[in-house]
Amino acid sequence: MGIGKQIKLAQGIALGFGALGFVPLGYGAYRYIVSPSYLFDLADLGTFVGGTSGPLWSLAAFAALYLGFLAQRRDIELQREDMKLQEQTFERQHFEDNFFRLLEIYEEEIEKLRVNTTDGEMNEATEKVERTIKSEALKLKASKYFDHDDYFVGDGNVWDGRFPDPKSDTSDVANVDLSEKEKIGIVSGVLSALFDHNNTFIFPFLNAHLLMFRLLDDAREKGIDVSRHYALLNARTREEEKRLIYWLTYGNDETAYSEKIENYDFLEDLDMPEDFTDL
Repeated sequence: MGIGKQIKLAQGIALGFGALGFVPLGYGAYRYIVSPSYLFDLADLGTFVGGTSGPLWSLAAFAALYLGFLAQRRDIELQREDMKLQEQTFERQHFEDNFFRLLEIYEEEIEKLRVNTTDGEMNEATEKVERTIKSEALKLKASKYFDHDDYFVGDGNVWDGRFPDPKSDTSDVANVDLSEKEKIGIVSGVLSALFDHNNTFIFPFLNAHLLMFRLLDDAREKGIDVSRHYALLNARTREEEKRLIYWLTYGNDETAYSEKIENYDFLEDLDMPEDFTDL
């Protein structure tokens, strides 16, 4: 039974027994006035009232005392609810402040996503990664396609060096299948080659993104609705960054970052080709 119903019940008991206590008193007074011989004197009247109205009023007093206890308990619960509401408001405001501060940092790191190549030029990270993956996949396919080493790969084409006028065999070579293990090896090698000297640009982006997910997780555990914030984070991440995230987590689903990407289905709208040479 809720405390509100308990208070109403206690009020009813207190008022009911209090009112019933006046019935014997009125009856005794009436009989004493009408027929004094029925009740010999005022002392007898007092004894009669004390034996009848007294217990009823005692029950009413006990109910009133319990009513006061319930009212105090209700006030304490209301104070607790008010404090909880204030705490939730504070937690939400704290989350909002941290979220938009991190979102600003995240967007700043997105603008820095460049890869420093051997010629000193700064290239778009996603473009460079995919171009290199495609090239390495084509090289591996060529090595599996040809039964000799007299071939070379460049600019997305493959030439058979056995002919006086080397011809491109790109279409045939592209049809060679690569195993998932070979694909993972290609991606891992490309990422290591490109990012070993470009951590300044990549890691801050990944750290900011991971912190965003952890902040969302913490808010969800506290009962805060983060659907709008996740949608905002998703909208602020362009397809280029999502493609880069795809490669950075390719074949590596055991890291904390990869788990967050999977748990939030962050790349669910991304359509990536299975064949690397189709990039």
